[in-house]
Amino acid sequence: MKRFRRAGWTALAATALLIALISGCSLKRPPGQEELKRKGLPHAAIPEHWTTAGGETEGAVPADWVATFGDDLLNRLVEEALTYNADLRAGAARVEQAAGYVKAAGGRFIRRSL
Repeated sequence: MKRFRRAGWTALAATALLIALISGCSLKRPPGQEELKRKGLPHAAIPEHWTTAGGETEGAVPADWVATFGDDLLNRLVEEALTYNADLRAGAARVEQAAGYVKAAGGRFIRRSL
């Protein structure tokens, strides 16, 4: 009988120890947006129109926005990357697929073109 009583206390102690160890591993809640701004960017002044959600953009970004840099080498490199990189093509296809899902669900999609 004493052996069973000792086994019961051992199991109880092991359970209590396990609970104490697991509770020490609990995660803190993630910081809120204001706390992140305060700690991460204490001296940065972020324009208000950057922080508003759901607003319309001033204009769509043109598809050939890279050409605005006026660098022929950059244009050729981007064209080569788009032509020969299967990962980029697959990613673009997934973006188009997601746009279709949003459209089918009746939502608004901000991106205008690739």
